[in-house]
Amino acid sequence: MRRSVRHSSVAILSLIGMLAFTFAMAVPTAYGEDDDTTRLRAHGQAPINGIEAQLEGDFRRTLSPFRERLDAELKNIHLPLGTPVAFCLVTNAGTTRLHLGKVHLENGIKVAELDLDTNDGNSVPQVHAGARIQTHQKKMAPFNSNPTCGSPLLVGATFQ
Repeated sequence: MRRSVRHSSVAILSLIGMLAFTFAMAVPTAYGEDDDTTRLRAHGQAPINGIEAQLEGDFRRTLSPFRERLDAELKNIHLPLGTPVAFCLVTNAGTTRLHLGKVHLENGIKVAELDLDTNDGNSVPQVHAGARIQTHQKKMAPFNSNPTCGSPLLVGATFQ
C-alpha cells in the first residue's frame, strides 16, 4: 500500500511538472516576442502649443544574432522646422541625453526622431521596464539651440 501511495505522488508531481513546462513553452517571454528577443514599448502624449504631440519609443534586444535597437519618434509637433529636440533616457542610474533630433517633415507631419542600432555602430543603452524616454525643448521662441535633459519637458513616456 505504501509503495502505491508513493508511486501516485511521484506520478502526480511528474504530471504537474510536465504541465508547467508545457505552459511555460506556450507563453511568450514577459517582454519579448520569443525566447531570444526582448521588446519594450513606450507611448505618451501631451499638448505642445495647442496641438497633441505623440511620443513613441521601441526598444529591442535580440540575443542570436546579437542586436540592440532603441527608436523613438515625437510626432505632430507644433514647433518650427529645424528646431532641435533632446531625446533623454531616465533610469534608476540617472538621466542621459541620447540624441539631438531636429524637427522635419514626414508625409506632411512634423516629427523628430531617435534611431540607435548596434548594427549601425551605435551604442544602445540598457532599457528596462519602468525606464522613461523624454523629449526636451522650449515650447516658445527663442528655442534652445542645444537643448539638454534639463530643458523644459515636451513629452515623456514609460517603457513597458
